[in-house]
Amino acid sequence: MFKFKASDLPEILTRWSARYSVFVPSGSPDNAQMRIWSRRTRKEVRFMEPDEYTNLIVAPKGFVFGEREELFRWEGNEKTCTAISAPSSSSLQEEDKILFGLRPCDTYGLAYMDRFFLGEHHDINYHLRRQHVFIVAVNCLI
Repeated sequence: MFKFKASDLPEILTRWSARYSVFVPSGSPDNAQMRIWSRRTRKEVRFMEPDEYTNLIVAPKGFVFGEREELFRWEGNEKTCTAISAPSSSSLQEEDKILFGLRPCDTYGLAYMDRFFLGEHHDINYHLRRQHVFIVAVNCLI
């Protein structure tokens, strides 16, 4: 566990954003969403504390689980059909991301997805996305 002063947060996020796409919860209590933080956007993106909103309007799972994705391509005719390709690391061009400020309930949901999609029911697309997402959680207690 790492601890730092709240006043150091903007500088930490800005330094991380030089190497990663950094996302933080931002918005209003009824419209909280993960927004990108950078040196350019840091004045308009305000990090929201976990007690300032109930839920994000879009779950963080979208960073690791695509809504739509190509699993196979098929080749064939009326009598035969063959899968000719499967996903590869080159088909998913992912950049490294940091999801900062996730609450424990969100991290628990992602951990559950990890156990499912990286375990017995291994999903290569999930795996390729997940290896590029780093999570920094915050505590909901005050």
